[in-house]
Amino acid sequence: MRTLVIVAVVAALVLGCQQSRPTNPLAPPMGPAVRTLKEEGDQLARSHDWAGAATRYQTALNRESSNLELRLAFGITLSHLDRREETVEQFKWVVNHSQPGTPEFVMARTWLVEAGELEAVRSTSAAAATDAPSASIEATPRGGVRGMTSWPGVTPRERLVPLRITLTGEDKENRDVTLGRRFRLGEPYRLADARPGKYRLRAVAIDQNVELWDKQVVVEAGKETTLDLSASDSSVSPREFSPAN
Repeated sequence: MRTLVIVAVVAALVLGCQQSRPTNPLAPPMGPAVRTLKEEGDQLARSHDWAGAATRYQTALNRESSNLELRLAFGITLSHLDRREETVEQFKWVVNHSQPGTPEFVMARTWLVEAGELEAVRSTSAAAATDAPSASIEATPRGGVRGMTSWPGVTPRERLVPLRITLTGEDKENRDVTLGRRFRLGEPYRLADARPGKYRLRAVAIDQNVELWDKQVVVEAGKETTLDLSASDSSVSPREFSPAN
């Protein structure tokens, strides 16, 4: 099982920058011993010692099994070890115990979508939305986003540059929506079957692990929004990202 690029991206965020992130005020703080195990696991993960990191996180979870931060880190580590069933278990837990739209929820849910495990996942908020009178929302025609990707010096026939494009809902009605597919840089892309609303579209060059685009887009009912992705509107310059060289 291949490790998804989004896991690697979030791993860098979670394992490298956690000290600067605000803690969840509703979550109990880690005890000193568990915090030490977590920090040791983070250090091992940064060194790509995934087996060692998994051991530290597992030991910490044995003491504090309801800690979201530990569950997320453990799931990321397991994905690098190709321990699929255990990874699925951890990310399902994260989805079911985090708020839709948060980085933790989006990352875990996107991984599960890619792994084909989405049907088995149902968060508390999603369950409530399903049980509530939401027929009008479900009956609303879906929309999508499409466009052309381009980059100086990149021609798909001459050089394959895999691109991961992800569409994540940002409204109350679509926060549980995450769509993602692989495309080739220099070719058209299309993401369909999205509920109307505001979305965040992100595109990452998979092999280089470089985020080329991070855009806001609005999907209208029954329509496909056109959003072309080119170097002129990327946060990365052609000098910084030159896969053709």
